[in-house]
Amino acid sequence: MRFDSVYLWGVAAACLAGCSVWLDTEGKSCSADADCAPAGLSCQPDTNQCGPLTGGGCAGCVAPANANPVCAGGICDFVCVGATHRCADQCKADADPDACGSTCQVCPVASAGAHRTCVTGSCGEACDADFCSTGTGCIADTDLDHCGPTCLTCPTVADATRTCDGTGCGFTCDADFCSTGTGCVADTDLDHCGPTCLVCPTVADATRTCDGTGCGFTCDADFCSTGTDCVADTDLDHCGPTCLVCPAV
Repeated sequence: MRFDSVYLWGVAAACLAGCSVWLDTEGKSCSADADCAPAGLSCQPDTNQCGPLTGGGCAGCVAPANANPVCAGGICDFVCVGATHRCADQCKADADPDACGSTCQVCPVASAGAHRTCVTGSCGEACDADFCSTGTGCIADTDLDHCGPTCLTCPTVADATRTCDGTGCGFTCDADFCSTGTGCVADTDLDHCGPTCLVCPTVADATRTCDGTGCGFTCDADFCSTGTDCVADTDLDHCGPTCLVCPAV
């Protein structure tokens, strides 16, 4: 076998060109066992050169999806890459609940309102969208005692009905009550008047009123109402209880 510089340069050039040129009986560049078969040799996976038989070469090894081919002792194999692991002759996602962990376990059916998970090789479950976790199960996140993503218990508010919209608790005041934002007050209250809880304004010489729909006022004795305020009922232009304008004579 030759080892001079011209020979070695030829070996390197041939392999860079694709390992397809006969250079000698042993040491011929190759890409498959068939290239070496006439000499009773096999294609060595580490050097891509013909050498002693090792149980079959690895040229042309293929791998499944998410894997790289490898050769060990002349036998093709593969190594899973990325967030995957080996299950028989495939590479499965590490988070796949149908092939969980090194044993490729099929995770059990999830409970109501939940879906299966596989995290760090262990089966589990997580609540579906619109459900929250109680610690032992999943409940619709509009439930008044398990409201929103954290399963809050909505508090009771006097003169109101509890509500939950799936994101947080709320309340709706009973009929004849208005909301202050934190509670409910009778809608005839002078400082929480009508459906929007208005503060009724003070009017001179009058008493504030609220009938449950809006604010008003009642003039004091000896005063009459102009509609917007109260004037002494002896005023010539606002005379008597109805605020008449006295005619000129």
